[in-house]
Amino acid sequence: MLSSRLPLMVFTFGMGFLTVWSIAVHVITFNTLPFGSLYVAGLTALIGGFAASALSGAVAPLFLSERARLPRMDLHLPAAKSYGGKIWIITGCLTVAFLYGALTQYKTSAFTPFWLVCMISAVAALMLARDVKTPVLRFTPQAPDASLGTGRGFLVVAALMLVFYFVTSIPDADDSLLLNMAVGAGANREALYAADTMLGIPDLAFMKSTYRLEAFQLLAALISDMTGLQVIQSAHIVIPALICIWSASILSLLHAALFGRSFLATTLFHLAWLAALDGALESYGYHAIPRFFHGKAAFVTAMVPLIAFLTVFAVRHRNITAFLVLGAAMIVSLGLTANALYAAPLTAALCVAPMFLLGDMRRKLTSLGLVLVILYPAALAGVLIFFDPPEPSEVEAVGQIGGMFWGLLGANYSHLAGLCLMFGAAMAAILNRDLRFISVYVLVLFALILNPYLWDFYGRAVTGNLNSRLMWAVPVPFILAILAGVVWTSSVPLRRTLTLVLIGGFVILPGSVIHTAQWGIAGLKIPQPDYAIAQQVNGMTQQDGLILAPEEISTWIPTLDGARAVVEGRAIYLAQRKKQLSEEEYANRATALGLLTADVISADDADAITQALRALDVDAILVPQDHPAFAFVSDRQAELGYRTRAPIDRYVLFVE
Repeated sequence: MLSSRLPLMVFTFGMGFLTVWSIAVHVITFNTLPFGSLYVAGLTALIGGFAASALSGAVAPLFLSERARLPRMDLHLPAAKSYGGKIWIITGCLTVAFLYGALTQYKTSAFTPFWLVCMISAVAALMLARDVKTPVLRFTPQAPDASLGTGRGFLVVAALMLVFYFVTSIPDADDSLLLNMAVGAGANREALYAADTMLGIPDLAFMKSTYRLEAFQLLAALISDMTGLQVIQSAHIVIPALICIWSASILSLLHAALFGRSFLATTLFHLAWLAALDGALESYGYHAIPRFFHGKAAFVTAMVPLIAFLTVFAVRHRNITAFLVLGAAMIVSLGLTANALYAAPLTAALCVAPMFLLGDMRRKLTSLGLVLVILYPAALAGVLIFFDPPEPSEVEAVGQIGGMFWGLLGANYSHLAGLCLMFGAAMAAILNRDLRFISVYVLVLFALILNPYLWDFYGRAVTGNLNSRLMWAVPVPFILAILAGVVWTSSVPLRRTLTLVLIGGFVILPGSVIHTAQWGIAGLKIPQPDYAIAQQVNGMTQQDGLILAPEEISTWIPTLDGARAVVEGRAIYLAQRKKQLSEEEYANRATALGLLTADVISADDADAITQALRALDVDAILVPQDHPAFAFVSDRQAELGYRTRAPIDRYVLFVE
């Protein structure tokens, strides 16, 4: 049997490597050091990884002891009279109010009624729990496990995640910026992240200071430089393969800690929920395994559950090792995505809140130790705020919470199921007094995060109007897997069958990855033929030329090794650059982009566009043959100085 140390060693090596790498990258990017410093950082990170794996035995008790094991659940239906009339009346009224609030949210996306119901329900459940003498759910400890066999189970999980990643493809236009950061790092080796590398404007400031936190892109740049692979190959093939294996170790160890020998089944439930929740742009599954070419996917999928688990374990058992690993997890999360600057501490804060509010003085004091864990992200946040404030977000409006839930929960059925789950969680304390922590968790979540009266503030001051990412701090797939796992380990055949039917049903319904991903062997997660056209256009233009192309093509030009400058990769980036560009430069680029989106081009518009193209010195224009822009450029080809006209698929490329 493979040793249980195998997933532990993979986990600790990855944590050690990524912790050191992330810290080193922060030093490099905040000081704009040369590319060669990445080699020093990589070597140091390797040493850190091997050193951490040598200490894997010290980490083992966090996951392979009985201390975190969840109990067996038994369903008990006591006589109705044992509850008393008050509980029935209040519960009935709250259920009716929930139905009204849920239907209002579902039909009109008006969140406030549902928010009020959940807040009141959580408070009521906590108060009523004191009067419930006979709980509906009873818990008994699980029998001790002789051996977990986590080695083989981990390999199964890793193999499934690798296959799942490499047979699905969901391209992401964010690559336009993220991969360009890696491409630009290799092209401008003197000072990393000192200036923008997409628009070809000398000394244009780096787009957004928060991206200096992300170590993922520079790891792709380093691997590309070492191996001769293209940056996109490093970012889409090499790193995701390693992340799949490392994330598999995390999920396997978490489920081993909670469910013992049943960990493989519950880990597979976790993967199934990730597939089932892939139905919308902000959803947990959308930012999961198929997107492991971005660090934020690994953060949402693996690091958020890990942070939640370590927070509870550290505070509950006053465990120094758990606090230390939790601190490392915070640093690693920042290296994966800048969103972790607020989402990672928030994950821990939400988990510690019930223990702080319900615990004795000793537990309250232990909970305050969380302050030490978040010192590193807090320090980086201070550096950004005082020395390099981030530019405005590309998203101009925060939107409403109700609308955000559609993007988070996706399909109609998953939306309704999610609303029911939130209400049920708010009322959990009534089922068993030991479940008060769930009701408190919901109460804190709704009072401090999903609060309609704080929503605009979070958009302005924290998330850049991307408030759906606040919900990344709630590990919903992990929570669903835990619920399924508790039912599964209760060892009642009917319950197990119903669990499999429920999860399987969600996986095959329209909102799952089965229906949203492109299936087939896919190393590079790219849209075709757009990517191939971008390669052609890039190869047919001058080394120092400026390209104007439709967004579906201009998105991918900056991702190429040897990428030419573009007027803009994506239109949403232009808003972020408004403070960086002069008024004239900004107006010219906006006008040039307008050529490719205008339904009609008037004479006045044509003159303004001509002037903008000349001012920008656009050397190449790609236009669709069936678009008014084609007629405009054809009519003014000589005036604009374009001598060559080359058809590419449904487009025509005009080149000086």
